[in-house]
Amino acid sequence: MKKIILLFLFIQSYCFGQQTNNYSVADKSIFKVVAFDFSNQSISQGSGFFVNSNGVGVTNMHVLDNVDSAYIETSDGKKYEIINILDFSSKYDIIKFKTKTSNSNPVVISQKKPVRGDDVFALGYPCGMEITGGSTLSKGIISAQRQIDSVDYMQTSAQITHGSSGGGLFDTKGELIGITQGTFASDIEDIHANLYKVIPAKYISLLTKNRNLTFQDLKKLNININLAKFESLKNQGDLINAELYITEMLKNDVLNARLWNKYASILGLYKLNQKELAFNCYENAIKLDPNNVTYYANYSLCCSEYSMTDKAFEILNNVNKPTSESHFYYALGYCLTSSNKYNEAIESYQKSIDLFDVKKDSYEVYPKLFYELAYCYKKIGNYKLSLQKCDIVIMLFPEYYTPYLLRAQVNYVLDDVKSSCDDINYVIENAIQNVDQYWREIAIELKSDICN
Repeated sequence: MKKIILLFLFIQSYCFGQQTNNYSVADKSIFKVVAFDFSNQSISQGSGFFVNSNGVGVTNMHVLDNVDSAYIETSDGKKYEIINILDFSSKYDIIKFKTKTSNSNPVVISQKKPVRGDDVFALGYPCGMEITGGSTLSKGIISAQRQIDSVDYMQTSAQITHGSSGGGLFDTKGELIGITQGTFASDIEDIHANLYKVIPAKYISLLTKNRNLTFQDLKKLNININLAKFESLKNQGDLINAELYITEMLKNDVLNARLWNKYASILGLYKLNQKELAFNCYENAIKLDPNNVTYYANYSLCCSEYSMTDKAFEILNNVNKPTSESHFYYALGYCLTSSNKYNEAIESYQKSIDLFDVKKDSYEVYPKLFYELAYCYKKIGNYKLSLQKCDIVIMLFPEYYTPYLLRAQVNYVLDDVKSSCDDINYVIENAIQNVDQYWREIAIELKSDICN
């Protein structure tokens, strides 16, 4: 199914060829971009333009995001394969690439800063898969200058529609002033209100690297960027949008074990009440990458969270042993804790700490290791070591609230009610983000039991 690049109404435009020479000069630089997936099915279409005479072009990054191959089609109907990616910027949504031609007509980039009210025209290939022939031209003005998240944008009344992404916005001299991107409108009924969105041409000068990436290389880089956004949503407690984000990524890369593991992590451990789907996701990850111990460990942890300890142990038994993976021993310790085998769990957690490698292991697990140790020491009555482990994790991770509550419980057992209440009040006052609300509620319950 084709990816819709922009969702606009096509209101009014002028076929190229009825305008002055400035339009015809700019038109020679504009081309159509058609992209394909791994099965050679067309999945996106946009526009672009040459920036030098050796076949180097620029378009919006979202036009070539998560594709496996692409070609351009110039104004004279010739098609050229995109050979490699030279540079890109996710922030500015622009990408520079080399095509299989060394004879191209580059745009002239304006050195003058556009101002509100300037006459402009846009060139691109809207509905380029359905409408054959030359580019489409639309006229307008610069309606406004905007800034969003420290990125400058131009707002124009020059009408554009899906397929125009990555095309050019030109001044009356036919010089490029921007790259057509989308719309500022958030509602369908507002798209006619001169709200078309353009990236200033000045950002093209930032693409100075010569990365020579394949589309497969770009996919891997994009996954890292997108996963960072996913993790940000997850850490903010916005699990609904995190789930929507990761499922959209999976649509484009269904054979990626890493994505299945990430999807399962919010379905299971983060309590979206979709246990069976989480299990299926972990099983998909393991099928795709059966040698990755982390996926077995995470699957086991998820089962332990749902008190399915026997299944958790069974999953860990499928790992080839011995293993030097820290995360395996953390998961094993968690299973042993769930089975009330606290001394064995302590040994497993300590082994996990000894094997922990900050270069490859998830740093968010590190404070949990010390917390779990502290919890096990409390359960066997070694309160001194329990407090010691709590102190370590609180010193290193002051915004991790769980050990404050454990330390409060230990101090209460030791009749140090003041220290206990200090920790409880600290959590109540500071655990105010969505993701921390659970621990704040536990702290309020503890306060009613301990401090009153």
